[in-house]
Formats: sequence, C-alpha cells, structure tokens
Amino acid sequence: MWNYRGNIKMVDIEAEKKRIWEANQEWYRLENEKKLDDILEKFVDDDVIFQVPGMPQLVGKKALHDFMKSFLDDVLISIEGKPTLLEVADSGELAYDLGNSNARVNGPEGPMDDKQKYLIVWKKIDGEWKAIAGSFSSDLS
Repeated sequence: MWNYRGNIKMVDIEAEKKRIWEANQEWYRLENEKKLDDILEKFVDDDVIFQVPGMPQLVGKKALHDFMKSFLDDVLISIEGKPTLLEVADSGELAYDLGNSNARVNGPEGPMDDKQKYLIVWKKIDGEWKAIAGSFSSDLS
C-alpha cells in the first residue's frame, strides 16, 4: 500500500491477524451473553450479506438483526469456536477467517449439540475490522 508521499506503508499482517482473532472470540462471547446490539456492531451497516442454513440470503443490518434476535432468543444456548484459517491481504484492508464452532441449541426434541462451519469476510473501516459478508452451515443439515 502506498502512502501520500509514494512510500510503501508496511502492514503488520500478524498483528492484524491477532486483532481479527480477538474480534472473533469477542463475537462468540457476545453471542453467549445474548448481546444483540454489540454483535451487530461487528458488522458494516447496510451492506452486510450473510448466509445461514435454510433461509434466503440476508442483506442489510435489519435482516441480520431480525435473524440474530430470533437465533439468540429461541435457538442458541451456548457456542464456542475458533478460526482454522485466518488470512489478511497485504494491503491490510481485507481479511477472511474460516473455522469451526460447537453450538448447543434448542432442537425440535430439546437441547442438542450442533457442529458448524463458518466463513467471515472482514474489511478494515476507520481502523476497525468489520464483517462485510459471512456464512455458516451446520453439519446436521
């Protein structure tokens, strides 16, 4: 990446990976604490696209809000996970992480364990990493 003087601006890729790892783990913590508004702060405003099992693609923060509210209120009991691959572009402006999670959810016949996979695309906006797109799927489906 070039700065205004034409000099190369070096990005500390490992430091950026650490910041995304921390954002990822905070996201899980917020889900466990059912803090919907704080979770939504992890996303860009109206341009977010999210794909979840068994539903049409969610576009925009309102659609994401409605899904997450129902998910937190009715489905999720607890969740933990971590990235298995985390990559940051050389520019330090885009990144993605993919990984696995284990969720305890309310199923049709009571609580059950749900192993999941996810992919999140991150964009650095005003110095903060925000999710711009993502998807997750259940190994049960």
